[in-house]
Amino acid sequence: MLGSNVGIYSPQFIADFLVSHIKPSVELVTKKFGNLTVQSRVTRLFPSNDIPDLLSYTRNNQIAIIDSMKNSLPSWFNSDSYISKLQGQLKYFLEENKELSSIVDELQDQPDFKDLGASKVFRDAIILLGDKMNDWYKQYENHCANLLLISNIPVDYFLISKNAELAQISSFRVYRTCISTLSTRLSIARDFVKYSQNAQHFKHELSPLLGAGRLVSDSLAKLNFFLDVSNSNNLDDLFRLTPYLQSRTDSARLTMYLEELETMLANMSEELISKQGFVHEPMYVSEATNQLQQDLANVILS
Repeated sequence: MLGSNVGIYSPQFIADFLVSHIKPSVELVTKKFGNLTVQSRVTRLFPSNDIPDLLSYTRNNQIAIIDSMKNSLPSWFNSDSYISKLQGQLKYFLEENKELSSIVDELQDQPDFKDLGASKVFRDAIILLGDKMNDWYKQYENHCANLLLISNIPVDYFLISKNAELAQISSFRVYRTCISTLSTRLSIARDFVKYSQNAQHFKHELSPLLGAGRLVSDSLAKLNFFLDVSNSNNLDDLFRLTPYLQSRTDSARLTMYLEELETMLANMSEELISKQGFVHEPMYVSEATNQLQQDLANVILS
C-alpha cells in the first residue's frame, strides 16, 4: 500500500510539519542593563507559542483523514490500532534517520533569525529534506511499478499521484531560494521598518506555495488512504503491498478524490511556475520505472 507503507517513509511528512508552522514575524525586544535600555529586533521563523511534536502532528493529521471517511470505513477497521501501528513506523523511521529528526529539534530550539548563521539552519534543513525526497522518490517509483502490475484501477491514479510527488520535490527548490534571499535581505536592512518589510515579504512570497503544497499533500494522503482501506481485508493488509482492484473500489469516490487532487495539483503547479520552480532536475530512473512507463503506454494505446 502507498498510504501506509511507502508514504510513511517519505520525508514529506517532516516538510509538512515544518512549513505548516512557518509564520515569520518581527519583534522588538527591549532589555535593561542597569540604567541602559537596549532594543533589538528579532525575526522569528516559528511562532513563540508551543509547537506540537512531530509524532503528535502526524497523528492529528491522520485522525483528520480518518474522520473525513468515518461513515464509509469497513467494520474491521480500528482507528486506534491503525494509528498505533502507524506511529510505531514513524518512530522507527525517525530512529533510522536521526539527521532528519535532529533538524526539527534544532529549528524548534532556535526559532530566531538573528543573523545569517541562524537562517542557515532552516536553509540546510530544506536542502537535506529536498535531497531525501529525491532519494525516497526512487523507492516510490519502484513501488508504483510493482503496484501497477498487480492492480487494475485506472492508470490516472498512477499518473496524477506521481506528478503530485514531483511537485512536492520541486517546491523544496523554491523554499531554499526564498530562505537564502531572506538571509541576504535581513543582513543588509538598515532600519527596523525595512527589516520588518523583508520578513513580511518572505511570508507573502512563500505562503501561497506552502498552502497549495499542503492541500496537495492532504489530498494525496486522503486518496491513498481511501484506496488502502478499500482494498484491504484487515489491518495487516494496510501495511503491505496489496493490489488496487476496480471490483473493490468505489469508482465514483475514486473519481472524486482524483479530481480533487488534480485541482489541488493544478493550483500548486501555477504557484511553482510563477516562481520558476517547476523545472525537474535530471533524476535517476529505475528499470522498474522504465517498465512502468512502457506498461502505461501499452494500456493507454490499447
